[in-house]
Amino acid sequence: MWKSLTILVILLAIAASIFRYLNQKDIEREVTLLERAKTNLADTQDHRANIVARQQETEEEITRVTGERNEEEKKSLAAQAKEAQLEEDKRQLEQLIAEKQVKLDKLRKDVAEIGEIKDLVEKSENLQAEMATVQQEILIGKESFKKIVLTRVETEKTIAAYKEKVSMQRAGEMVVIEANIAATYGSWGFVIINAGANHGVNARTKLDVKREDDLIGTLRITNLEPNFSICDILSVTEGEALAPGDQVKINSFTKWDPEKRAAAAAAAKLAPVPVAPANKPPAGDDPFAPDPAPAAPAADDPFGLGN
Repeated sequence: MWKSLTILVILLAIAASIFRYLNQKDIEREVTLLERAKTNLADTQDHRANIVARQQETEEEITRVTGERNEEEKKSLAAQAKEAQLEEDKRQLEQLIAEKQVKLDKLRKDVAEIGEIKDLVEKSENLQAEMATVQQEILIGKESFKKIVLTRVETEKTIAAYKEKVSMQRAGEMVVIEANIAATYGSWGFVIINAGANHGVNARTKLDVKREDDLIGTLRITNLEPNFSICDILSVTEGEALAPGDQVKINSFTKWDPEKRAAAAAAAKLAPVPVAPANKPPAGDDPFAPDPAPAAPAADDPFGLGN
């Protein structure tokens, strides 16, 4: 009997040890999963904070651009109201000139109907003086009319400028850009310029590179940041090389032209896109390589993203 009890106790002890061992493994696995969950939660919170910050910056930029657009529209409406007032002034002056002309014709007729000059000298002199006064008023009216016409022309130019600027802002078009090349990576086919979204730069804009007054290359903005932009090199003049400090200005094709823009865009679709030669970049020219730089990737995969 005691042997059976001893065996039973031993079996129970073995079972308890096995259960404890398995339970310990489960606890260790749960602890590992808990640590991973904490790490993932911290990463998620950091990512969410970055997204919220970027969203706030975007909303502030939208608010600023909307305010500028509303201000330009107000100016345009004010200029239109001024033009309407000038039209009314012009109409009134034309009516006044017509009335004075009728009066002048009547005075001339009265002068012509005077018979005996000796007997009607006083009346003639009065009529002549009145006619001279009317002529002077007509001259003054014509001068005023000329001034109104000139003012109207200037007003129309101002209205056109406001309308063009508002249309450009609504379409997201650039007006001008004054920047320089900050860094060049010719072997990789791109450069960095010292102007970004905070300076009114738009993505996909085509730019000209000038050295003094000579055009030495063309660029297109591909990555837009707040204070700098990354641009692909579209073309470089033979015998020239892009260098830091070269001036960057908006390309003539990119400038706003409401009448010719559709035709220019259609022509641009037919133009061939230059392709940079697939040369192996020299060692040390990779701006994204860690220190020390790894071996250069294949020529058809400059950033080493292939299998």
